[in-house]
Amino acid sequence: MKSEVLLFVGDALGNYGFPDGHPFSVDRQGAFWKEAQKQNLDKRVTLAAPRRASREELLRFHDENHVSWVETRSRVGSGYLDYGDTPAFPGVLEAPRPSPAAHWKACIASWRGRRGARFSR
Repeated sequence: MKSEVLLFVGDALGNYGFPDGHPFSVDRQGAFWKEAQKQNLDKRVTLAAPRRASREELLRFHDENHVSWVETRSRVGSGYLDYGDTPAFPGVLEAPRPSPAAHWKACIASWRGRRGARFSR
C-alpha cells in the first residue's frame, strides 16, 4: 500500500534550475530521484506528473509587477531577478512554471484529504 505522500516527478520539474553551477541547478531532481529509487521510496509514494502553471495561476502566487518583471528578464535573457542571487536567463519565466502548479495541486489534495483528487503519472 502506498503512503499518503504525494511526490511530483517529471521532466517539467527536472529541467528547472539555474545555469552555470548555481546551487539551484537542474541536476537536483535527478540526484533526488536516483537516490529515492535506490531506497525503493518510489514504490511507497503516490507519484504525480507536473504540469506548467498558467499565467493566472502564477498570479495567485505573485503580484502582476513581479510576473511582468520576470517576463521582461526572460526576454532579455540576462541580469538578475532580485538583488544578485537569482540570475535571469532566456526562458527563466517558463522554467519554474511546474513548481507553482505542483504546489497548487498538492494544496488542493491536502485540503481534500486526497479524497476525490485524481493523480496521474
